[in-house]
Amino acid sequence: MAVLPPVAWEDRTRTAGNWTYRRDGAGSVAEFKNAEQSIFTITCGAGRVTLHRPGPEALVMTVTTTTSSKRFLGSPDSLTHGAVGTLPANDPLLDAIIYSRGKFMVSATGLTDLILPPWPEIARVVEDCRN
Repeated sequence: MAVLPPVAWEDRTRTAGNWTYRRDGAGSVAEFKNAEQSIFTITCGAGRVTLHRPGPEALVMTVTTTTSSKRFLGSPDSLTHGAVGTLPANDPLLDAIIYSRGKFMVSATGLTDLILPPWPEIARVVEDCRN
């Protein structure tokens, strides 16, 4: 039996779900939801962008785009579990996500990889943070 090579993340099927955008008292939020729950959020508050991948405990998260990759160490607080990465609004990773060719990947220890589309809701949150 032949062993097939692993599929490159760029060739994997997109995670089911959709992005939504909203403003709340703290800033703006782009949220990726599947039929059951929120599975990734990007928020802006006080000139900083936060990426959050919910999970049962502190996780290591890696965000991979077609041009770059960045790793975040798990740092949940008492209200949030999972992986959290906070970046200044001008961080190059944010542009890499927005302009990634068709999709980007969010990996977190112990969870299924997310293959997400770089829809305009993300750019809107980043733009809100930069203004």
